Amino acid sequence: MEKCNYFRDTQFWPLAVADDAKQWLNNFHEDEEKEIAKQIVDFYIYLSEPMISHMLAAVLGKCGLYFRTFKDAWSDNDFITNCWYSYIPGEDRGEICSGLEFLRKIQTLFGIPNERLLTYADMERKMKETNYEFFILVDDFIGSGHQVEEAWCKYPIGLSLKEICKSHFHKVVYAPLIVNELGYNNVLNTCEGLHVEYIHKLPAEYSLFHPQCPCWKGNQESYAQGVELLVRKSKELGIPETNGMLTTDMKGYKNQGLAIAFQHGMPDACPPIFTKETLDWKPLFKRH
Repeated sequence: MEKCNYFRDTQFWPLAVADDAKQWLNNFHEDEEKEIAKQIVDFYIYLSEPMISHMLAAVLGKCGLYFRTFKDAWSDNDFITNCWYSYIPGEDRGEICSGLEFLRKIQTLFGIPNERLLTYADMERKMKETNYEFFILVDDFIGSGHQVEEAWCKYPIGLSLKEICKSHFHKVVYAPLIVNELGYNNVLNTCEGLHVEYIHKLPAEYSLFHPQCPCWKGNQESYAQGVELLVRKSKELGIPETNGMLTTDMKGYKNQGLAIAFQHGMPDACPPIFTKETLDWKPLFKRH
């Protein structure tokens, strides 16, 4: 709680985030349960807007360093005049996704012209019509890597982006801020021609359901009690157990079990117990 109050007072967390953490802890009534819940909140990673903007600037800089291996004279101005920006679409390939949010962000923060910002469909057309162009796909997070594999290797109908880029000699960087090791390795193994730059990588141990998760501080008893509490409370809330097949699985999609949120959203790699809201249960993170 001292940490929550400190983050609130220094505005490292918005006021509402610290209040949500307190309300989530109040879902637990037994002293033993509260102690476990406090460990989880202490482990919880929340990235506020200033942190996200800083990380976005840093990952774009890393993209520029990569492009410089193909164009020695690459400069800051090339980000505005010689680079195209798009995103990996969501599961339904609709327009509402974190990548689209990030397109707006880079336009506001870095003055990228509107004509350089492409929807997924526009990016496909641009790649077919031109040769040897530079593309950056912005995003917040790689979880399982499934969406990236689908977008790069299987869509659109006909030639995939992987095949289009290979035949038209494009240089494409996928630039999420944070990657889960599971998804990062999946993208490396399946998405030929798609280079990945990121700021932080979360190893497998960052899952709350991993015995060596830092949340449990190497204490196997705490680990066992923590997992039991998360599973039991999830069942009480009607959250399904599907072995990670559904995004609503009690351990998160693909059993990733992460405790991380961005100001604009929480990935489906996180257990729904953090976002579930009922008359008797308050969420740690409120879905927008």
